[in-house]
Amino acid sequence: MKKVVVVILIVLAVLGLGTWLFLPAGLRAVGLHPEYAGQKYQLPGGKALIITTSHDRLGENGKKTGVFGSEMTVPYYEFADGGMTVDLASVRGGEIPIDPLSFKWPMETAVDDRFLNDSEFQRKVKRSLLIILRDVNKKYGRLNLAKIMNDIMDYHTFTEDAARIADNAGVRHLLLTHILPPLPVADLKEAFLGDSEKFYRGPITIGEDGIALSLPAGTGEIIKRMLL
Repeated sequence: MKKVVVVILIVLAVLGLGTWLFLPAGLRAVGLHPEYAGQKYQLPGGKALIITTSHDRLGENGKKTGVFGSEMTVPYYEFADGGMTVDLASVRGGEIPIDPLSFKWPMETAVDDRFLNDSEFQRKVKRSLLIILRDVNKKYGRLNLAKIMNDIMDYHTFTEDAARIADNAGVRHLLLTHILPPLPVADLKEAFLGDSEKFYRGPITIGEDGIALSLPAGTGEIIKRMLL
């Protein structure tokens, strides 16, 4: 009986060790965090900006979330090792939330370990830049776009102002359209709305391709649908 127990323990130990050693490699083999084997580029003096989410909680259960570590660390070191100056920005600015699973086995990568020992990179994560498109374009040499973004402020209504107007007018649904510049990713919606919800308590919809609002005759109903 003792021999059987010993054999079982040995088998379990071997299986555990094998899992510990080979599971990360197996995950990479099926496409999770694959090793990049392509051409490396040197761009000394160049500038790179990595933009991340600021969302730190899952809506369904409130669990902690954030950018997945390797989505930030891998491009950061690709740019940095190519001689570029790399900055980090996020939707809200300040500390970037990182998904707690990012740096745990078997999900962690070699560059994640590098990040955990890189005080400069960690400082940038804690003090990420706030996305202000006018300033970002100016800093990175896109002067035409910087001028457009600056001018937009003079002839477009800020979302908070639209919210105040909607509240004063007693409207039941605020639809924001003709958005300039268009929002490239859904994560920017929260930053775009700013403090609008402090001034208007009703539903706010950001217009996008395929959205349709219907007001059936004879009712007070407002129906929102996505046609695409």
